Amino acid sequence: MTTDIVPSNEESISQSIIPTMDSHAKTRYLAYRACGFSVREAAQLVPISESAIRGWRYIDSNFAEVESNIKEYRDELSKEHLNIEFTRNYALILQKDFNVIQKSINTPSDLTTHENAYLLKARAHYSPQQLAILQQLLGKAPEEMSFTDVVLRLSRTREEISIEGKSQ
Repeated sequence: MTTDIVPSNEESISQSIIPTMDSHAKTRYLAYRACGFSVREAAQLVPISESAIRGWRYIDSNFAEVESNIKEYRDELSKEHLNIEFTRNYALILQKDFNVIQKSINTPSDLTTHENAYLLKARAHYSPQQLAILQQLLGKAPEEMSFTDVVLRLSRTREEISIEGKSQ
């Protein structure tokens, strides 16, 4: 099964952080500016004349204020974009890990040499330390985590699963 994945669009991400204006053209213009386009480039992309932008600055104080603070929005956009892209890509990696791990459990004899090598490398990334690092990155401080406790929990879980499997 092949899925076409369309990368996220910086303009739509930036529109989510830019305050909504009274016209779509203003919001799009500011979104392009937040993406790093110059006034002239953003005007061409909308498309809108530069004189219209000067008029918006003059008659719309909200627009003028947002445009004057565009660097702050650009900084926020770069952080948001990095976070979204990292999370998106990481989800795809986790899905691939899941697919290979599931295949190794369900039909281990069908693993290709490449998948087997991938599985061996992926296993190194599934440790309590890696989980703690991910939780820190996501801003969730892990509870006091003991490696011994994690190993004991995993052992108990395996024993419970194997006992249940034998009784069925």
